[in-house]
Amino acid sequence: MSRPLKVFTLFGTPVRISYTWPIAPVIITIALGTWVSNRYSPTGEILVPYTFAAMVALCLAVSVLIHEFAHVLVARRLGIRSTGITLFALGGVSRLDDDDHGRPRTDLAVSMAGPITSLILGLACGAIALLPDLLNDTSAVEIRYASLEEWPSMIVGPHLIYRAFEYLATANIIIGLFNLLPLFPLDGGRILSAILWAITNNRQQAVGIAALIGQLGAAAIITYGAYNLFFGELLPGIWLTAIGIFLMEAAVSASPRNEQEQPTPG
Repeated sequence: MSRPLKVFTLFGTPVRISYTWPIAPVIITIALGTWVSNRYSPTGEILVPYTFAAMVALCLAVSVLIHEFAHVLVARRLGIRSTGITLFALGGVSRLDDDDHGRPRTDLAVSMAGPITSLILGLACGAIALLPDLLNDTSAVEIRYASLEEWPSMIVGPHLIYRAFEYLATANIIIGLFNLLPLFPLDGGRILSAILWAITNNRQQAVGIAALIGQLGAAAIITYGAYNLFFGELLPGIWLTAIGIFLMEAAVSASPRNEQEQPTPG
């Protein structure tokens, strides 16, 4: 398997991309571009819808990177050095140098940083998307909700920016809430592990319980994804099944020695 490629270093933290990383932006660009083209471009215009979709996909990748940096910065604040961030098709992993964070509240703080950041990003994007409504800017609102017939004349205009922020708001809130699910190794599973660690005073036992819950949750996600594959939407089915398989593999292989990874499927 190919090693992740280092693309740059930010704030002293190496950022790498897996060979699987392009899959998500490409799928999002195709799916969103097709939907926007079918919904808002009755004349068959494809350049703007797909360019718009690619912009949203790349901004979402940046959002995932910010999510991971939140883990890193909080860990660094607590004296834990980061060895890098890796982005892959389903999200990202922040790697921390210390495999024993010392106290449950340290794990708790590091784990909560990512979802909270994603939710804040989502709310911020939502506020920007709603600016015309909040400021009662009638002309901007009219542009933003241009009719199908007006789309060709609205190719260049602020309504595309508002649309982008709408999608980013929704995506970041979904990422934040999804990562709060108590399924190891999601952030929510690590939060659960930290709480159990505080209760049992046994980190290995806490991780084991959280990993078992993670396996059960992953099995449910795989089952629902398979149902969608055969009886529902193809793309959501593929996405859910892939996420479920990733979570299952990570939960099965969970052990105290690899606790420093903070996966964030998005």
